[in-house]
Amino acid sequence: MSSSFVEGGYPLEGEVTPSGSKDSAIKLIISSLFCNEDSVLENIPRTHDIEILEEIIKSIRGSITWVGDNKLVINGANISTHEISYEIGSRFRFSPLLAGPLLYRFGKALIPKPLNSLEKSTPINRWVITWQNLGINVESDEKFLILDSLQAKETNIIFKISTHNGTANAILSSIFINGNTYISNAAEESEIDELIEFINKIGGLVERVEPRKIKITGTNIFHGAYHEIKPDIIEAISYAAAAIITKGNITIKGIKDLQIASFVNFLTKINTKYEFNNNELKVWYGGEIHNSTTVESSPAPGFLADWLPFVTLIQNYADGISLVHNTIYYNRMGYIQDFNRMGANIEIKKPSEVGLSCVISDESYDFEKLGEPKTVAQINGPQKLKGLRLNMTDTRYDSVLILAALSAEGRSELVGVEEMAVRYERYFDKLINLGAHLT
Repeated sequence: MSSSFVEGGYPLEGEVTPSGSKDSAIKLIISSLFCNEDSVLENIPRTHDIEILEEIIKSIRGSITWVGDNKLVINGANISTHEISYEIGSRFRFSPLLAGPLLYRFGKALIPKPLNSLEKSTPINRWVITWQNLGINVESDEKFLILDSLQAKETNIIFKISTHNGTANAILSSIFINGNTYISNAAEESEIDELIEFINKIGGLVERVEPRKIKITGTNIFHGAYHEIKPDIIEAISYAAAAIITKGNITIKGIKDLQIASFVNFLTKINTKYEFNNNELKVWYGGEIHNSTTVESSPAPGFLADWLPFVTLIQNYADGISLVHNTIYYNRMGYIQDFNRMGANIEIKKPSEVGLSCVISDESYDFEKLGEPKTVAQINGPQKLKGLRLNMTDTRYDSVLILAALSAEGRSELVGVEEMAVRYERYFDKLINLGAHLT
C-alpha cells in the first residue's frame, strides 16, 4: 500500500468544484443500457467503481466510450448476453442494479453477488423481496443471483424502511413491466430524483406523486438522451468541514441549496460563518467559537447518515458536549477510534444513556437478541488533535481522516491512499489547490 504525508495546521482557502456524483453516475450509466441509441453523460467522475462498471459493460458487449475527461457515450444495442462474470461483477457492489436492463433485453439475468471489503456477500434482502413482488423469479447459489421475468407484473412495493439503492433497484426493475407500479416510502435523495429525471429523458414514465411515493408506468421503447451529472454532495460537505476545522475560507461551487438545506441549518446552529448565493456555498472562519449541539440523522431530505463523520470532526472543535446520533446504521463509527488516538475525547453511548430515543433503520439488526446498540457519539470538546499514522481501510471514512490530519498539529502518515480512488476523483489535487500540505 502507498502512503502520503500531511502537515497539519494550515488553513485551506480558495474555490473548489465537487466532481459529479458517483452514485448518480452509476445509476444513469446503467439506465443507458436500456437504450439502442447513444446516451451522452457529462461530469462523470473517474473513480474505481466507474472503471469496474465500464469493464462489466464491455464484457457483455455493451458500448461505453470516453470522449473527454469526464464525458461518456453509452449504447446498449449490442449487449449479447444476460450473464455477468463472477470475476468482474463480484467486485462491483452495485451489480444487482444491472438486473433491470438485462431482464428487459433477455427476460433473464445472471448477476454475481457483490462482495464487500471483507470479501463477504453484501446483504441485498430488500432487493430480492422487491423482485419477488414484481413477479420476477429469484434463485441463488453461493455466487450468483439467477433471475427471470417471464411472470413479471405491476405491483405495489412498500418499503418498511426507506432505502436509497432499494428504491433505485425498484425503479430500474419495473420501468419495462406493463402496468403501473407504485413504490411507497421511497427514498427522497437527490440522486433518486436525478435517476427519475434521466429515465424520463430516455422514454420512461416515472413520477414522484408524493414526497415518498413513486409511480412507474411500464414502457418498452427507450431512446438515447443527454444529461450532466450533478455534483457529489458528500464531497461538497467535506470541503465545508475543511474550511471550519482548518480555520480557512472555501467557496464550494455548483451545488443547489435544497440538496444540503439540513447541513446549512447545522452551520447556523453551531455559529459558523457562511453565505449561500447563486449555487455557491462559502464557509469561512471569523474568529467565532463553535457551539455544541445535537445532530440526529434521518432519511432525505433530512440530515443524512453519510454526513455524520464530518459533523463529528467539526464538533471536536466546538465548545462543550455535542451528541451525534446515527439512527440509520448501528455499526458505522469506526473513524471515532482514530479520532481518539489523535487526541479527541469521544465516547460511544447508547441513546438512552444520553436522553435520546433509540432508532435503528437497519432491518438486519436483531434488537431483542442484541439489545440497544451504541449509536451516539458524545463529543467532549474542544480538543486539539495530533498527527499520527492513519490506515485508510474504509472508503466511507477515508476523506474525514484526511481532514482530521489537515486540522491536526504536526505530521500524519496516510497509509493506503489509493483507496480514495474508489469514491473520489482527484481529491488530493483539489485539497492541494486549496493549500493543503500533502505529499
